[in-house]
Amino acid sequence: DDDDGDDEECVAPPSTVSYNALLNAWSKSRSPDAPQRVESILREMIESYHAGNRDVRPDVVSFTTVIDTLAKSEQRGSGRRGLELLEEMEAMAMAAASSGDGDGDGDDDLSLRPNVFSYSACINAFAKSPDEDAPERAEELLTAMKDKYEKGDWRLRPTVVMYNSIINAYGRSGSAERATAILDRMEKSVEEGGEEVEPDALSWSLVVSAWAYSTDPGALERSEEMLLRMERWAVAKTRKLEKEGALPHHQICLDIDSYNAVLFSLSRSQKQDAPRRALAILRRMLDLANAGFKDVRPNAKSWNSVLNTFARTREAGIAASAEAVLMFMIREGVKPDLFSWAAVLNAYQRNSEPGSAARADSIVRQMQRLYLAGDIEQGPDVFHFTILCSCWAKSRERIAARRCKQILHYMLQQSKAGNERCTPNVRTYNSVIDAHARSKDVEEAEALLDHLISACANDSSLTPDSYSFQSVISGWTRSRRRDGGKRAEKVLEKLLVFRRNHPEIIINSRSFSHIINYYSRKNQLECAMRAESLLNRMIELYEEGVDSLAPNYVVFADVINAYANSRQTCAGKGAERVHRSMIELSERHTSSRLRPNTMTANAVIAAWAGSGVDNAGERAESILDAMERDYDSGKNEMKPDSRSYLGVIAAWGKSRVAGKAQNAYA
Repeated sequence: DDDDGDDEECVAPPSTVSYNALLNAWSKSRSPDAPQRVESILREMIESYHAGNRDVRPDVVSFTTVIDTLAKSEQRGSGRRGLELLEEMEAMAMAAASSGDGDGDGDDDLSLRPNVFSYSACINAFAKSPDEDAPERAEELLTAMKDKYEKGDWRLRPTVVMYNSIINAYGRSGSAERATAILDRMEKSVEEGGEEVEPDALSWSLVVSAWAYSTDPGALERSEEMLLRMERWAVAKTRKLEKEGALPHHQICLDIDSYNAVLFSLSRSQKQDAPRRALAILRRMLDLANAGFKDVRPNAKSWNSVLNTFARTREAGIAASAEAVLMFMIREGVKPDLFSWAAVLNAYQRNSEPGSAARADSIVRQMQRLYLAGDIEQGPDVFHFTILCSCWAKSRERIAARRCKQILHYMLQQSKAGNERCTPNVRTYNSVIDAHARSKDVEEAEALLDHLISACANDSSLTPDSYSFQSVISGWTRSRRRDGGKRAEKVLEKLLVFRRNHPEIIINSRSFSHIINYYSRKNQLECAMRAESLLNRMIELYEEGVDSLAPNYVVFADVINAYANSRQTCAGKGAERVHRSMIELSERHTSSRLRPNTMTANAVIAAWAGSGVDNAGERAESILDAMERDYDSGKNEMKPDSRSYLGVIAAWGKSRVAGKAQNAYA
C-alpha cells in the first residue's frame, strides 16, 4: 500500500509542457481528427488556466501547434479559424500584460503574443485552404504582419517561407500572374519599391510550376520564360556566393520538379514545335547539372515527358527523332522504363511512314534483349506488343497480317508459360483483326472476331468492342468480293445481337454508313434497297435512344445516290422517298446534321434524271422549284448550283414526253 502511495505521489501534474507535447503528437499524427482533437486540448488548457491553474496556461507554442495542425488538414475554413486563434492569442497576451499575471520575469505577454512562427503557420493555413479568397487573405495577413514589424515589433520580421506560402496559394488557385507579381517584388530592392525578403530557389520553382499548370492563354510560354529567369538567377546567385566564400554551405539547389512541370505541359500542348522546345530544355538541364546544379540532372520523368512530345506530334521523321532521344537517354545512364519505350512506339504508330513498323519491331526486340541481359527492369508487356501490332496494321505491308499473328502467338505462349504481363487483351486482338482486314484477309479477321465473341464469356478482358466489329465490317466493304456488302451486313447483325447482352458497347454510326456507302457505289437496285433498309434500321435505333447512331446528311445522300446509280425506273420514287424521310426526321430532331441541303436535293434530281420515266423532268423540276423557294426563304444550305439545273435539263432530256426540249430550255 505504501508503495502504491509513493507511485501516486510521483505522478507529475499536467503542465504547459506536457500539454504541448500532446498537441505536437496529434499534430504529427496525420489523423483526420487531428484538428478537432488539438482544438479540444487547447480549450481544456484555457479553461483550466481561467479556473486558476497557472501551470497549464497555453503559450505561443500551444496556439502555433494548433494553427499548424489546421494548415496540415487543408480543409475549408482552416485559414479563417487559424486567424481567429491568432487574434485570441493577442487578446490573452494583452490581458496577461495588463494583469501582471506571470512568473515575475516580465515576459508573460511575450510567451503568448504571436510570433513569426505563429503568423507563418496561419499564412500557411490560408495558403493550403481550398477557400476561393484564401490567397488574398494570406497576403493581407502578411501585410498586417509587415506593418507591425515596421512599427517596431522586431520579432515579426517576414521570412521567405511566408512569401513562398502565398506564392504557392496563388499558384494553386490558378492565379499565376499574382504569384509572379510577388516574386517580382521580392527581386526588387527596397529602394525600388521591392520587399526586404529575397526569393530563394523554391520561390522561383513555385512560380514556374504555377505557369506550367495554368490554363491562361500563353501560360506555357510564360512558364518557359520563368524557367530561363530562374536559371539566370541561380547562376548569378551562385557566382555571388562564390565571391563571398559561402560555398558549399549555401549551395543553390534548383528544383527538378519545376522543369518536369514545364516539360509535362509541353508534352500535352500538341504544339508543332513542342519537341524542339522540350529538347532544348532537356539539354539546358544537362548543362546545368554538369555545371554543378546536380539536382536538375534529367530523371526518367524528364526524359519521358520529352519523348511524349515527340509521340504526340505528327511530322515526317518525328518517330526516328524520338528513337534517337531514347538512345540519348540510355547513353546518359538513365534506364528507360515501360513508358519510355511505349512513347517511341506510339510515335511510330501515329506517324505511319515506310519502314515504321519494322523500326517499331526492332525497338521491341531491343527492349527484350536489354531485359534478358538485366540492363532494364522490365521487358515488353501487352501494351508494347499491342502498339507494335497496330504499327504493322497501319503499315499496309504484305507481311503485316502474318507478322501480327506471329506476335499474337508469341504473347499467348508467354501467357501460357506464366508471364501474365503478356496476356493479350481485346485491344491486341483488335490490332490483329485490323491488320487482317486491311490485308484483304477478311475471313481470318472475322474468325478472330468470332473467337472474341465466344472467349469473352470466360474472360471479360476479351469482350469485343465496336472497333472489333467495325474493323471487320470495313474489311468486307473494302474487299472486291461480290458478296462483300452482305458479309458486312452479317457482321453488323452480329454486333446488334451481341449488344443485347452487352449494352455498354457504343455502336459507331460508321458500322452502318460504311455498308451504305459500299452499296451506293453499286449500280444495282437491290443494293439501293438494302442501303435504304439499313438507313431505316439506323433511324429506328436512333429514335429508340441510341444517340451514337444519329444519321447525317451524308448517309442520306449515299442512299439516294444508290438509287440514282441503279438507273432503274423506280429510282426517282425511291430517292424522293428517302429525301422525304430525311425532311421528316429533321423536323422531329432539330439537328443541322440532319437538315437536307443542296447535295441531297441534287442526288434526288440525278435519280429522276437516270430513271427515264415519263414524268422524270416534271419531278426533277419540282425538286428544283422547292430548292429555290427554300433558298429565297433564307435556307442558304438549299441554294441551287449548276449541277441542280443541269440535272433537271438531263431529266427532261431523258423523259418520253412531248415538248421536253421546250421544258428543258425553260
